[in-house]
Amino acid sequence: MNLELTDEQIALHDRLYSEGWKILDKQILLHDRPPLGKPGWFVQRKLTKAIAFLEQTLQINPVNWASMWGLGKIHQRMRDDSTALEWFIKAHQIERTNADVVREAALCAMNLGRSKEAVEFATAAVQLKSEDSGLAANLALALLLDHRPEEAKQMAIEAVEVSGDDIVSKNVLQYVNDVISGRKPFPITFKDIS
Repeated sequence: MNLELTDEQIALHDRLYSEGWKILDKQILLHDRPPLGKPGWFVQRKLTKAIAFLEQTLQINPVNWASMWGLGKIHQRMRDDSTALEWFIKAHQIERTNADVVREAALCAMNLGRSKEAVEFATAAVQLKSEDSGLAANLALALLLDHRPEEAKQMAIEAVEVSGDDIVSKNVLQYVNDVISGRKPFPITFKDIS
């Protein structure tokens, strides 16, 4: 899409985008930060403002995939995986080379028990960033949710081989082995994985 924006529209777009991300940056879960708890009313209020800023950004520039990703992260933080997934899918339709977009889509799909979509998105993430053991571990879990235990085990082994000392990949492999052996039941959603 070729957008012809005026200088005023560009300035407004950039201001709205900046305001939205200023709020969002400290309130979303990123892979290098510790997990965040469920947001209280004050944080929800701030996140609602960020939603408004990013949605206004999209009214000016409907192909701003980063705003879509940000909206997905906000809804993910607010425990609305269904809406978050919709935003991640929209972002991925525009930006097909960013592994973070499909990783988040895969996680939301796993949370919703939509295993086929989770496998699709997790596979895309691994294809984009094959050296990332976390993405390989996510694909292993998606395959397990899709009742494909042998493929899940192979992917978990690959995640451990890529990561070396990464405890998460080792834990995923142990979990997959526990499910295969019957020590643990097959999970239905990502939340069932323990």
